[in-house]
Amino acid sequence: QNSMGARLHELENLILDFWSQLENIGLTDEEIMALDWGAACDEVSLPLHNTLSTTFYEVNSRYNELKMDEDSIAVGDIIRELKKIIEEGKELILRSYPLKYLFVDEFQDTDNAQIKTIAWIQSVNKLQLFVVGDRKQSIYRFRGAVETAFDKLRESISADVKLNEFTLNRNYRTSVDVLDSLDLLFRKWEQEGLLKLGISLSAQKKHKGIFSLQEVIRSERIYKDRTI
Repeated sequence: QNSMGARLHELENLILDFWSQLENIGLTDEEIMALDWGAACDEVSLPLHNTLSTTFYEVNSRYNELKMDEDSIAVGDIIRELKKIIEEGKELILRSYPLKYLFVDEFQDTDNAQIKTIAWIQSVNKLQLFVVGDRKQSIYRFRGAVETAFDKLRESISADVKLNEFTLNRNYRTSVDVLDSLDLLFRKWEQEGLLKLGISLSAQKKHKGIFSLQEVIRSERIYKDRTI
């Protein structure tokens, strides 16, 4: 262990994890530099706190220099550049193919930066916006996606834009037993405040199916398998 109370590989993993989160939410260089890391709670944690509060800006600067030297761009840079355009109030110029409609599928997997970008593109170009998704299928939280994506969109869209919501209540793919079992699980999450479920789905397929739930608790390394 070093003076920061952690082994080198543990410190590297911690920094990489933080870096991944910053990439996921699309922070700009200026936002990374302005991050508020708070204060160290004691003398023991002070070295680690100082390292984290200075490392990311330095790493980001070197990373940008490397991309400039290699004439390269990362996927995350696209969202960051769009974010800068939005914040600076520049207009998007569409020279060749004027757009009328904007379609976004799997909307439940968008992050805050992407949601703001979509809302801005719609506003600047006065587009008809269609988003399709299912918050129960949101699986990209590790990449910055938010389960409240649809609520965030409502907040980002101009108040004078009328939003119409359509709910598909019939499921044509899943058997009734599986759907009913999942509904019980989703209702439990709804009661715990983890999910806004709304209307339960009805199954088109009436034949029986098998539902298997595996619960993994990493911290205690407990694996449970339950078949309904």
